[in-house]
Amino acid sequence: MSMTVSTKAAICDKCGSQFESQVITVMRVTVAATVCDSCSDSAWADAKSKIKEPESKTREERFIAKAAAAGFKRYLNFDLNGFPSKESQAAFIRANDRARFDNRGAIIAGPTGKGKTFAAIEIARQRYIENKSAMLIDSIAFGMEVANADGARREKQLADAISVDWLVFDDLAKMVISPRVAEALFYIAKMREDSDRPTIWTTNATEDQIIERFPVEIADPFLERLHRHCDNYLFV
Repeated sequence: MSMTVSTKAAICDKCGSQFESQVITVMRVTVAATVCDSCSDSAWADAKSKIKEPESKTREERFIAKAAAAGFKRYLNFDLNGFPSKESQAAFIRANDRARFDNRGAIIAGPTGKGKTFAAIEIARQRYIENKSAMLIDSIAFGMEVANADGARREKQLADAISVDWLVFDDLAKMVISPRVAEALFYIAKMREDSDRPTIWTTNATEDQIIERFPVEIADPFLERLHRHCDNYLFV
């Protein structure tokens, strides 16, 4: 490739001063500077000042963003003394200790308003701060998305739920459990147990109520998976 470099006297397009313009010719194409070095440096400095550096967020900040995106922002105001009973407070401490030391999942059951979701989100938050990945799922949103998603989108949703280190699935059995949704739930429970990835399930339904909501052929195997892979905690 033939290239020639020369200079010529020129007038700067920006400041109007005279300067030596570098002229480069490559394969019969000639390019020459139209602004002086001073103006060129000034323009580059101005351009750099407008480039936003990527924000460096802490893991705490990233978890807050993750929780907000999944609809759980209000559950980040965790208060150990905020549980309505000593039994619920003690259940959280046991579940959190088991998650920290034994990497065990949890079924957090009990009536509405006893702090089940607060406990689940706090356990996931602590694991996330410890450099584990986490995913938070609202059951109603999950049921609607899985029921209506096309094949590729559904596969991605399931893959994400299976691959994350810690999964929170809030309000199990609250959504409409169609055969398509039941299959997805069983698949998540099976694959997470097989890969030894803990899941935190919250529910205000009894086992009999859960069984009634699921197709007959899936209900018992699904609960068996949950009990093998999770410990039970009652919030009252």
